[in-house]
Amino acid sequence: MPGLIQALQTIQRAAWGLTGLLWFLWLAVEDRSAGGPVIVAAAACLAVGLTVLRRWRLRGAGKTPAPALVHGLWGRRLDERMVWLAQSTLCGFGAGLVVGPVAALLMLVKVSLHGHPAPDFTGADLVGALMRTPAWALAGLCLGAALGLVCLALIGEAGRAGGSEGGGSVQSPSGEEW
Repeated sequence: MPGLIQALQTIQRAAWGLTGLLWFLWLAVEDRSAGGPVIVAAAACLAVGLTVLRRWRLRGAGKTPAPALVHGLWGRRLDERMVWLAQSTLCGFGAGLVVGPVAALLMLVKVSLHGHPAPDFTGADLVGALMRTPAWALAGLCLGAALGLVCLALIGEAGRAGGSEGGGSVQSPSGEEW
């Protein structure tokens, strides 16, 4: 999976670049709508989630896919693909879970940077951003699972195109078809 980690690094760098661009555009515009900080927070959380996922994968390279306790609880040894899917889904969920609080924090930062007599964002805007946290967590969970499944599909296609010995079928470590 070295190609996967390299592709993840490219996507991660693009997400950080997009976050920086959105940050500067949002700070420069006098806009009182709550959409700006939510978009910047979503981009920042996406970039952080991709960074965590990439570092998690790099740290686990060459090691067993999951601890022995998890293998024992599952009843059999976990396949590396299942671990990848679980990691990407968990990182997506975590990134989505913090979008609301980060958006509220960004609103407070902008209020503190601009010394207007009336604040740019009201308390209702802050509460509204925090109340959408479950929806963002679900969106992050879905996005993380989608990223994991797309990468698994791409790895499977690359393995089939490369002429794997399994006759095109995906084999688990124990030899049973997956």
